[in-house]
Amino acid sequence: MKKILKHLFGSHSKPNLEELDPFYRETVSEFPEKVRLQYCENLLGRLTYDLKETNNIIQIRHLKQKIGAVEREIGIIKS
Repeated sequence: MKKILKHLFGSHSKPNLEELDPFYRETVSEFPEKVRLQYCENLLGRLTYDLKETNNIIQIRHLKQKIGAVEREIGIIKS
């Protein structure tokens, strides 16, 4: 099944922040733009720090994916 989904949607699909962060999806996404932006900027700082501190390849991939989702969300909020 994973191979079929990968084939249909490509291996480079980029999940959004709501897919990766349950707290953002269930709570923060309901707040005003200013609060959402502040949360995303703080989260980006924490994720960037964690990325610099880890050597775990799986964790590095996960952090990079989440950083990309946060950056995309910041772009959406600012637009």
